[in-house]
Amino acid sequence: PFLFFGTYYSTIFVNNNGDLSFNQSWSTYEPTQFPIPTYPLVAPYQADVDTRGNGSVWYRITQNTTLLAKATNNIRSLTGTSVSLQWLFIATWDHVGYYSHGIDKTNTFQAVLATDNIRSYAIFLYADGLIQWPSSGAQVGFNAGNNVNYVNVPGSRTPSILNITNSSNVGVGGQWVFLISQAVPSCGVIYNYSEGSLALSGYVKCYDQPYQSSTSISDLAACNDTQIVFVGAKSSNSSTVFTIGAFGSPNVFTATYSTTRAYYDPGGAYWYLYP
Repeated sequence: PFLFFGTYYSTIFVNNNGDLSFNQSWSTYEPTQFPIPTYPLVAPYQADVDTRGNGSVWYRITQNTTLLAKATNNIRSLTGTSVSLQWLFIATWDHVGYYSHGIDKTNTFQAVLATDNIRSYAIFLYADGLIQWPSSGAQVGFNAGNNVNYVNVPGSRTPSILNITNSSNVGVGGQWVFLISQAVPSCGVIYNYSEGSLALSGYVKCYDQPYQSSTSISDLAACNDTQIVFVGAKSSNSSTVFTIGAFGSPNVFTATYSTTRAYYDPGGAYWYLYP
């Protein structure tokens, strides 16, 4: 079974239109903004794929030691976490065309679901120069199917998503890594923090829930020790973004001070931070 936002699933559907679903197939071809009810989805690049003219979609489940070691090292190096993966589910959309019978532009991308049987990860990979359509944008992200837990990757359903081969939440263009095992609490805490002479103000961020105007760090009590909550901040006089640390359990803060594990959308005031 695979743990996805707090629920275990034993069946994964690889849907032609650039997404994976659990327990039942998902046939919608239009990029759909999350959240949506009922359907738990992983969407590396949801759009109107047509493989009748060009391309193929394939998948495999593997415990190959070489691939496990590669994926384990990838997650460790990109996120700074200690993990030993046990199996991988790899889905690939290889040079797929668009409806109807479109072959002049193609997309190549991959979704890897990985687990150590405790935590679940998703890795999205996009081939350089091989995300070419649609000009109107695709949907990228996750949907738990409960209207509560979901992620819309910045740029989804806009032309800018075509640049996903150059963007990242882990500092490597064309690679996105997500922790997707636990449901995420809707908490957000304003606080003050100093790193040397740099005074920062920021908030605790739980996936894509907006922050709340609170100054009490005790508000984190609702977050249990399996729901790691990250802290992000930006300086008051610039747009520089920092990841300051994480709460591994209520009121226990571990400082990491890294600039490579955050994505900040100033328009929506959202943090995308993953262990």
